[in-house]
Formats: sequence, structure tokens, C-alpha cells
Amino acid sequence: MRVKLITLSILFFSISQTFAQINNSSKTIGDTIEIIALNKSGIRCQLNSQFDSSFIYFRKGLVIAKKIKSLKYEASSNLKIGIVFNILEENDSAISYLNMALIGYKKLNNKDKITNTLLRIGNIYAMRANYPKALKYMDSSLTFARESNNYEGMTLCLNSIGLVFKSQRSFKTATNYFKQAIEISKKNEINNVIDNVYANLGSCYYDMGSFDTALIYQNLVLKSHIASNNIEDIGGAYLNLGLTQDELKQYDKAKENYLKAQEYFEKIDDEYGLSLAYMNLAAVYERKNNRKLSEEYYQKSLAISLKLKDLEGAKSCYKSLSKIAALNKQFEKAYNYHVEFTRLNDSIFNVENSKQLGDMKTQLEVEKKEAELKIKSEAEKEKLKAIANEQQQRQYIIIFAVLGILLVVIIFSIFLYRRFKLTQKQKQIIELKEKETKLQKEFIEEKQAEILDSIRYAKRIQQAMLPSKKYISKILKG
Repeated sequence: MRVKLITLSILFFSISQTFAQINNSSKTIGDTIEIIALNKSGIRCQLNSQFDSSFIYFRKGLVIAKKIKSLKYEASSNLKIGIVFNILEENDSAISYLNMALIGYKKLNNKDKITNTLLRIGNIYAMRANYPKALKYMDSSLTFARESNNYEGMTLCLNSIGLVFKSQRSFKTATNYFKQAIEISKKNEINNVIDNVYANLGSCYYDMGSFDTALIYQNLVLKSHIASNNIEDIGGAYLNLGLTQDELKQYDKAKENYLKAQEYFEKIDDEYGLSLAYMNLAAVYERKNNRKLSEEYYQKSLAISLKLKDLEGAKSCYKSLSKIAALNKQFEKAYNYHVEFTRLNDSIFNVENSKQLGDMKTQLEVEKKEAELKIKSEAEKEKLKAIANEQQQRQYIIIFAVLGILLVVIIFSIFLYRRFKLTQKQKQIIELKEKETKLQKEFIEEKQAEILDSIRYAKRIQQAMLPSKKYISKILKG
């Protein structure tokens, strides 16, 4: 009996737990679908440069991920928010969120995501010229990429490490890393990265003064872009070739490549690229002593530089135009250009000082924003904790209610069982009494039959011994 009751209790408890799990599972699936939808909306806004909206979507996804305790989506949301902060160059906030994503991915042991996140943090430190920290994160990223045989990750890490050494003018070390990246790319057919590595290697040889070697890699980049019809980057590839040929004093070839660069920049309406192409064409014509064409192209470059507020570009143009005007004995014109050059030079100096002050102000604003985000994050944590406690209490109420019902059912079952056993026992007693009564009746009937048989037998004996009525009557008459 006890075994049956225990089995019954376990059965009811299992059923209640199953229903609770199904209920929680359905809620989790709904929340997961909502997070995916929010992430898609956030990415769409990010691609359209609607960063405020993308923040709203990603943060909503983060809140839900925390609520359902999904480490995967929590890490993903932190990563996406960090990327947006990085795009906006709010690097302190970017690093903060990327580190939170990193913690999540390490708990999940997702080595590909760890590789990606570490590299992103390393690149931010490289942009800040904090090269020791940049290399620390990049080396860690490379280690994880190698552990998981993530060849694309390895290529990206080696390329980024090469750029860090290039920035420090350690060109020999940089070229070694770039060549390792190319070797892995070729071996594993990672074509989407190799062009960038070729370009960086060509740039490295250019900075080293190895212009012939630089041309080899720059030509490889150009051929690759033309083969894949990558119009966005073909103009830049022609421009780089022209710059290297300029250094080799191959002015006709340089001019030809600058003109091709101009053609492609016009196709994609890249005004900054056009400004550079015009400026370099002007420089080529200046070296060939064609001052008329040189002035014409400097004027074109100047117009775009002023439109784009490119002070460095405009300053270079004013300086060269002043020199050409002086050679043409247009001294007033030369003076006016020089005045503009000096004004922009001073302006750039003031801008740099203002930038330093602006950086300090930005740093204070970032710290303030970080503090606000921390307070907001704590508030969100408290809110989520309260929601979690409420849900837990609700779950406890449901469990206790189910257990209460289960207890009532068990008690009622025990009562019914006892009633059944009592009824069964009473029935057995009644059946036993009926059986005894029947046996007694049969015994009495048997005895009665025996007595009657004895009486009849005695009667027959008596009748046999007594004279008949006829004989007695005859005697009495006589």
C-alpha cells in the first residue's frame, strides 16, 4: 500500500513539473524569437547609420536575454552594442560592452566569438596608439583562432598585428606577419581577406622605400579588384600604383594610373578620392614643368578640399599654387595663396589644440555616460531581479497549489482505499455468517430427517406388534 502511494505521489509531482517546464519553455521560445527580431531591426538601423535606433533595439534584446538567462543572446547583444560604440568612436563604452561580451563567450567556450571579440578590442587599442595592450589582445585572439583552426581568424589577427608593427615603423616584423597571413589565406582559400593583406604589405614596402617590391603587391591588389569587379576599391588601387611610380620617377606611368583612378572615383562619386587624384596629377604636371595643367588640377583639388572641409588638402593646394604663381611672376596671386596657406596652417594648429581639449571633454562625457550607464544597468538588474523573484514566487505558488491538490487527492485516495478494505472485510464476514447459517440449517434439516425416520420406523414396529383393527373388533363382538 505504501509503495502504491509513493508511486502515485511521484507521478503527480512529475506531471506538475512537466507542465511547469512546458510553460517556461514556451515563454523562453517566444522571448528568443523577440530577441532575434530586435537584433535584425538593430542591424538594419546600423546599416542605415541610425545608431540611436540600433542602440534601442540591441538594448531591448539585452534586457530580454538577461530576463530569460540566455548567456548566448546576452553576449551577442553586448557585442552588437560594443560594435556600434566603436563605429561612433566612443571607445571606452565600446571596450566596456565588448569585455562583457567576451566574458559571456568564454563561459560558453565559443572560441570563434572569443577570437573575434578579442581582435575588436585589440584594434580599438591600436587606434588609440596603445600598442602594448593592442598586441596583448591580438596575441590572445590569435591563440584562440589557432586552437579552433579558425583560419580566417588567424589571417585577420596576423594582418592586424602586422599593422601595429607597421605603425611603430617596425617594417621587417610587420612584413613577416603579413606574409604569414598571406600564406594561410592562400593555403585555405580565404579570398575575402587576402586583398587587404596584399595592400598592407605593399604599403609597408612603400614606407620602407622598397618601391619595386611595393609595385608587385599593389599590382596583385589591382588585378584582384578588377577580376572581382570591385569598383569601390579599383580607384584606390590605381592611386597607390601612381604614388609608387611617382617615387620611381616613372611620371608617365604615374599620370596614366592617376587618370584611371580619377575615372573610377568619378564612377562612384568619391569626391575625396577625386581630390587626391587631381592633386597627384597636378604634382606630376608640376614635375614635368607643365605649370598650366598643374595649376588647373590644383584648383580642382582645392575646390573639393574646401567643399569637404579637408584643411590639410586645401593647405597643400594653396602652398603649391603659391609656388606656381611665383614662378609665373604673379606675385600678388602668389602672396594671396600664401596668406591662405598660412591661415589654414594656423587654423589646423588651433584645431589640433581644440581637438586635445575636445578629447578631454569627450573623455569626461564618456566617464559621465559610463556612470549613467552603470546606474541604469544597476537599475535594470534590480528590475530584472524583482521580476525574477516575482516569477519564482508565482512558480512556488503553483507548485504548492499542485502539491496541495495532490495531498488532497492522496488523502481522499487513502480514505477510499480504507473504505474499500472495510467494505470488503464486512462482506467477507457476512458471507462467512451466511455460510455458517446455511451449514446449521443443513445440519438441522439432516437431524430432523433422521428423527422423522426414527419415528416412522418405531411406528412401523408398533404397528407390526399390535393386532389389526379388524381383529380387535371381532374379539369385542364375540
